[in-house]
Amino acid sequence: MDIQKIFQYKSTFDLIAKEIKDDDGNTIEIWYACELQQQLGYARWVKNLWKQ
Repeated sequence: MDIQKIFQYKSTFDLIAKEIKDDDGNTIEIWYACELQQQLGYARWVKNLWKQ
C-alpha cells in the first residue's frame, strides 16, 4: 500500500474517532463500528447479526 493511501486512511479515521473517559478519568480513543464500515468498504451495517 502506498504512503499516500495510508495517510488518507489515517486522516479519515482521525476525523471519526471519539474520545471517552474511563472510570479513572483516562481518555480512550474509540470508533463506532457503524461509522467505520463505510471507510472499510462494507455496503451496509447489520445490527445483531449473530444470535446469542
